Amino acid sequence: MLKNIFLGLAGLLLIATVSSCKRSCPIHCYYGGSCVNNVCQCPDPYSGNNCDTLCPQGQEGYMCQVLSRDRFLGGAWSCTSSDQSGISKTYLITFTANSYPLFMNMNNFNQSGDSIICTLSGKYKFDINNYLQDSVGPFVNANGQASMSDGKITMNIQTATNTFFATAVRQ
Repeated sequence: MLKNIFLGLAGLLLIATVSSCKRSCPIHCYYGGSCVNNVCQCPDPYSGNNCDTLCPQGQEGYMCQVLSRDRFLGGAWSCTSSDQSGISKTYLITFTANSYPLFMNMNNFNQSGDSIICTLSGKYKFDINNYLQDSVGPFVNANGQASMSDGKITMNIQTATNTFFATAVRQ
C-alpha cells in the first residue's frame, strides 16, 4: 500500500514537472539560427521559417522571394559622417533600387547629391567597390563596407582623398 502511494506521488510529480517544462521556442531553427519572439533569425546565407533554406546571395525569406536590399529602401536615413580630419556633418541619405537585384544606390552621401553603387554582400551588409562607380563625381574611386545592426547602418568609406566613418538611422 505504501509502495503504491509512493509510486502514485512520484507519477504526479513527474507529470507536473513535464507539463511545466516549456520550450523557449515552438519551432526549431537550423544552421545556427536563433529563435526571437517565436520566429527564427537566420544567419547568412540561410533563410526560411526554420533556417533550412539556402538562398542565393541577395535573396531571403520563405522560398527566397524577398530581396535583401529591401530593408534599406524606402524613406530617408539620417546620416552622420566624419572624415579623417574629424570634420563631422549630419544630412539625409536614401537608398534606391538598382536594375540588378544585388545592387542598390546610396544617394547624397556626404551631401554630394551623387549616388554610390552598393553591392549586397549579406542580408545586413553591403560593399562599395570603385570599379562599379560612375566615371564622374566625388566617389569615382570609392571603396568601403557597411552593415546594419538594430536598425542602424555603420559605414566605412574610402575615397581617393578621404576616409569617412558614418552611421545612419531611418527617419
